[in-house]
Amino acid sequence: MGAESHALGHALKRGTLLVASRDDRLSATVRGLNGSLEMEVDVVAQGRDLISKIAVPGLLPHEGDGGSIRLLLLDDDLVDGRGRTLLRYIHSVRPDLKVIFTAGGGAQSVEVEVRREGVYFFLPKPVSMEILRKVVAKAIEHESTRNRWKVG
Repeated sequence: MGAESHALGHALKRGTLLVASRDDRLSATVRGLNGSLEMEVDVVAQGRDLISKIAVPGLLPHEGDGGSIRLLLLDDDLVDGRGRTLLRYIHSVRPDLKVIFTAGGGAQSVEVEVRREGVYFFLPKPVSMEILRKVVAKAIEHESTRNRWKVG
């Protein structure tokens, strides 16, 4: 088992990857990764559903909490608006949450905007399963390393 696979299996076994997108192809790509992620995948299509999932106290990360959202794949295209308009709120509520952001047409200007808001990684559409798997693995590895060295 490679380091990437080990990080996937070890760090997020108890966590959730939340996908916020109305793009069925993106959701299908993530679901295609589900077996290799060894974690739960939850999908919402609306910004208000995303906000309620992040804001619910029971879903905030606690030590050993198996249902916590560890990673967010946020598409700019949501049913009720733009993902980029939610970034500031997401980071105010969950500053520790890694956000992988994706967008379609005109992605270069969107990339500049969302990087200023502190996204972990930007993926232009269409998103390949292999690239997404690598980015998710890297985010998990980074979180695992950060938590391993946390004191207190």
